[in-house]
Amino acid sequence: MKFLLLLTLSSLLAAQIRISRTLEYEPDGTDQAERFYKVFQPNNVGYHFDPVLKIVTLYAETKEKLDESEAVFRRYYKPRPALTIADRNVEITLNILHGKSGITEKGDAPASLNAVIQQLKQVTNLTTFNNLETQILRVRDGKRVESSGVLVWQEVPESAAPNYNLRADLSLTGQSIKFNDVRVGVRMPYKTGENLFQFREVGINTSLDMKSGQQVVVGKTNASSKDGALIFVISARIVD
Repeated sequence: MKFLLLLTLSSLLAAQIRISRTLEYEPDGTDQAERFYKVFQPNNVGYHFDPVLKIVTLYAETKEKLDESEAVFRRYYKPRPALTIADRNVEITLNILHGKSGITEKGDAPASLNAVIQQLKQVTNLTTFNNLETQILRVRDGKRVESSGVLVWQEVPESAAPNYNLRADLSLTGQSIKFNDVRVGVRMPYKTGENLFQFREVGINTSLDMKSGQQVVVGKTNASSKDGALIFVISARIVD
């Protein structure tokens, strides 16, 4: 009787002796590895995972069961690759036009602005357009763009030439380009005496959306009380 009892206890102890194996895995942010205990539990295979240490531990009675369980885990656990979105850049072109009325000259605006100029002629009394500045900028998605320069203004000496500036916060949504807090301004001179000039600030503050490759008239403002207007045109395209 004692012999049978000892034999039974020995069999129970042998059945409780299990070997383990530790596997490294890469978490995918969804804790999918946690669900594998449902797969192994019916086969009497112990399973524990640690998403911090990035390991799983298998417990089984035989090496064969461990091999089978590891094969199952490796076959079906496919970590989702990390989503990486390459930084996208936007190429911006700023054109500053000087439009005048009552003049039938051809003007020197580039051909790329013909459609914009035709539209301006339909909605304003301006007839001639000269391109004062073309500036090309590149900015990364989610960043601010700032720029400034000097305009050629024949009516004043170079020392009193107008200064311009551009500032905007840019972001992308698909193929849509968002310009937030756009500020385009010019420091315009006006004569107060012989070779004496004062300056006034003119410009546009706005926000706008546009598609890649589109041209948009940001705004129009008087260049002076008597001499035409300044028109700010922005075109932009996404360049990856």
